[in-house]
Amino acid sequence: MWRIWFIFWIFGIGFSLVGLRLFYWSILAGESLRQEASSQYFIEFQLPSSRGSISDQKNNNLALSQPAFLVYAQPKLIKDIRNFASKVAGILFIDEESVVADLNVENRFWVPLAHKIEQPVVEKLKELNLEGLGF
Repeated sequence: MWRIWFIFWIFGIGFSLVGLRLFYWSILAGESLRQEASSQYFIEFQLPSSRGSISDQKNNNLALSQPAFLVYAQPKLIKDIRNFASKVAGILFIDEESVVADLNVENRFWVPLAHKIEQPVVEKLKELNLEGLGF
């Protein structure tokens, strides 16, 4: 009979240790682990290569390399969607109501707002310093 109790206590101690470790990971160290995971998930990089220009026989440029940006929003980081939409829509020349509608769709991590946006427009958007706006 003592062997059964011994095994019972060994399993009990083992499950308690696992439970304490899970408590530590999820409650005590949870926020720092979430930040580390977030830093591993989001990566920002630049492509160092630039393309050459394409020209005709008379050396007139037919195609040039020009940087273009994708402007997107992260709805979960935006506190006031109406204010955000009015500021962004004014600079991007898009409909404010469509931005609000897109941002209010549930379970969307990010929403593309505009494609092929030039550098000066992106600089204006950066000056707004809006939480949840990305490029």
